[in-house]
Amino acid sequence: KAIRLEKFLHDIIPAVISCMVCTQICARPLELDHWTVRGNAARILSALVRAHNMGTNQIQSRVTRMLHHALDKHNSSLVSYFGVLAGLCELGPLTINSIVLPEIRSIYRRVELKCATSQDPIDRHAKDRIRGAAGQEVCPR
Repeated sequence: KAIRLEKFLHDIIPAVISCMVCTQICARPLELDHWTVRGNAARILSALVRAHNMGTNQIQSRVTRMLHHALDKHNSSLVSYFGVLAGLCELGPLTINSIVLPEIRSIYRRVELKCATSQDPIDRHAKDRIRGAAGQEVCPR
């Protein structure tokens, strides 16, 4: 028997988004692959949105709006920024064309500025991941 998730989406979606955008998922981020956790959380969020978006609940527009606001935060860590970008890109080409592409220059600028002022090796890894995620969406193979 299948479980109906509609009653629990208000609990599930924030937990999945937290896995995407939290600053630190594991105790040893240089040794453990938290990037995969963030990417998987973005795919799960996308699947939830596609499966349960209806005209009455507007889940996709609400999630997209929330991630777009997070993209505009200048004080976010780069790992959180990667999670936001991964989430937006997983929501599909319409979201990429309307939100990610118009912001691509400011995304790169913000990442470069953050890396220039940071000595954290995680930020360098995040920079490469962000550039890879954004570049893949701008110029898909």
